[in-house]
Amino acid sequence: MPNFINVIYKKVESILRASNIDLARFLQFCLAVQLFHLKRYRDTIVGLPFSRKDEDAMDHLCAVCSFHSEEYDQGGKGEILVGLSRDTFSAIIDIELLVNRFCEYEVLKEYCEESPSLEEAYETVCVSLESLRRKFKLPARFKYNKFKKRDNPFFKGKVEVIIPERTLPEPKDTVTPESFAISPENAAE
Repeated sequence: MPNFINVIYKKVESILRASNIDLARFLQFCLAVQLFHLKRYRDTIVGLPFSRKDEDAMDHLCAVCSFHSEEYDQGGKGEILVGLSRDTFSAIIDIELLVNRFCEYEVLKEYCEESPSLEEAYETVCVSLESLRRKFKLPARFKYNKFKKRDNPFFKGKVEVIIPERTLPEPKDTVTPESFAISPENAAE
């Protein structure tokens, strides 16, 4: 996944920069989407790894970065994670959809042979992913191979994703124990 994400970022960098989306935010979005789809399919797929720590990381990323799920039905069923940008022009929506479809593909490719309902979802995701690959003119080496589901066509690499700290607003007036102390001037009155 990381090399694929780097290629996508380089391919759409000008669109992302025009919407004030830097690499850090893009990587945070990609991590949140991966966790979102792992969580989405964990009940359908027995043994799918998704821990409490993963859930906390996803919830934290969504809260801090304003990512949220949204119904999406254009040849596919279900929800996707959105919120990469406040702008809703089609290029950003397509980028969000591309990341969602790739993450969904990554989750389903290992398990689709075990369940007929997942097989249908997998086929739909493959078709959508291929059409988006062509739309963004990604190199052919990133083409999926739906007949070899266990082969990952996207090369592996390492990308560090920094999860932002949750920041709470500072209170305007703070009350401390010292503010309740009686001053010598007030005690004489």
